[in-house]
Amino acid sequence: MKQYRITSEHFVAPGETGDADAFIDPQQLQELKKLAGLPFNIASTALFTYIIAKVCGYNLREIALSLCDCHIYEEHLEAVDIQLNRTPTLFPQIKINKDIDINISIDEKIKWIEELKFEDFELINYNPQPTIKAPMK
Repeated sequence: MKQYRITSEHFVAPGETGDADAFIDPQQLQELKKLAGLPFNIASTALFTYIIAKVCGYNLREIALSLCDCHIYEEHLEAVDIQLNRTPTLFPQIKINKDIDINISIDEKIKWIEELKFEDFELINYNPQPTIKAPMK
């Protein structure tokens, strides 16, 4: 698979009561050559943002993704039509069960991230819709 570019920026704002309820809103620009990788990109962006929010002590409010140079090939039109006609469901939530002191050094935060394990995460209210199959060339 060819490389593509991803650029991220994170908007941080104080909450109504100060830092205790501050939030982070990421915006990510992705250059995609094929639409097939998009579900993975959305999920990995969400997970990455939850981790960053956790180590910084922020709440996650929303994630905005912008796509450029994205192609939909003729053999994918039926799959895209199915996707566009689905009724969206509620988004699942990610819970990171491993505690962190947000006042530790950046080096300790990086170490905390590097030591995360699958068992440290909980996916809540994940109700996937049926798989949409499309030919890959």
